[in-house]
Amino acid sequence: MSRSVWRWSTVRVGFATCLVLGTLAGCSHKSDAIWIGVVAMLNDVDGSERNLRGVRVAVDEANAAGGIQGRQVEIRILRDSGLGETAVRVAQAFVTDNRIVAVLGHEFSSAMLAAAPLYDGNLAAVSTASSPLLTGISPWVFRVVTSDSVLGTDEARLFAARGWRRIAILYVNDVYGRGLVGSFIPAFRARGGEVVSRNPIPDNASDFQVYFRAFDNSLPDAVFVICGPSEAASFLRAAAKHHLRAQVIGGDGWGESLEKNPAAAEGVVWPASYAASDTQPAAVEFRRVYFARYNEQPDAVSALAHDAAQSVLEAIRRGGATRAGVRSALAAPGLLVTGTTGPIAFQHGERVGGVGGLMRMVHGRLTMDQRWDEVRRP
Repeated sequence: MSRSVWRWSTVRVGFATCLVLGTLAGCSHKSDAIWIGVVAMLNDVDGSERNLRGVRVAVDEANAAGGIQGRQVEIRILRDSGLGETAVRVAQAFVTDNRIVAVLGHEFSSAMLAAAPLYDGNLAAVSTASSPLLTGISPWVFRVVTSDSVLGTDEARLFAARGWRRIAILYVNDVYGRGLVGSFIPAFRARGGEVVSRNPIPDNASDFQVYFRAFDNSLPDAVFVICGPSEAASFLRAAAKHHLRAQVIGGDGWGESLEKNPAAAEGVVWPASYAASDTQPAAVEFRRVYFARYNEQPDAVSALAHDAAQSVLEAIRRGGATRAGVRSALAAPGLLVTGTTGPIAFQHGERVGGVGGLMRMVHGRLTMDQRWDEVRRP
């Protein structure tokens, strides 16, 4: 997709010089420190602060435990503004900084796609970008999220199993929306499903009435709306006004909008990589540490950033604090680490297994409706 886990809030700004924000408080500044590059966006509107908080929790835990082989870990943070041209400059800066042994980022798929050729053969980059175009792009690029092509087929399996046979689709007309639709439709039809309509919507769309009139005629079992939080809020308001009876299925960027307006989101389902209600031990411990430090609950952005950082830290432990050693450890078969969002292992740069599942808003509370691993294969 063109946007990462927080891709739905793309910030369009003029090019800003890549800014080094600094390193973790309390980390050693000795010459023997292990350095990791971290790519951030511009500000908290796009999730950068939540991303950095997830990284900080993982790195601070490693340093508090004595570091890695007695060496403290430090991070160098550069911003790419979610823009390809800036991402290229950031990647070049990390590649030429001989201290950096691995990179966490980029967040947007378009940025990761632009930066990948620079990392190839030089630095392992662990990303949260999910565009199918990243699959196989480089043996030095890894990601802790599921590709949109895999997500689309998983959604098709689950929706068909739930009896949602007639589906109307609305989608943002960008790489993310088109990619997800392109993988979902053939998989859904292969399971006997019917797509009764498929319509692109503009960014920040606010008027959905024309679509609701069409739904009155086509009578879909569910309406699958692939968009970001701003469009989601508008759609939910319109759905309530129109008394839409079909099941509403959101995109994986809906969590932010639904949490702010749980009443309007009652009964809505949407895919998510992480749930605050997850009872897996690693998730529970991460929530405890994160809340103690920041006095708020982590979200999917911070959880996946924590997983990316954990992956790199474990790769350094196994492969050594060298660029080649980190890449080899990330690419090695078998479990790498048990992350906040589940077990982490990579195959050809892709995360093995499902990440998260389908969420549902029930009486104002987020619940995990079903995990992808439960529907991954027939």
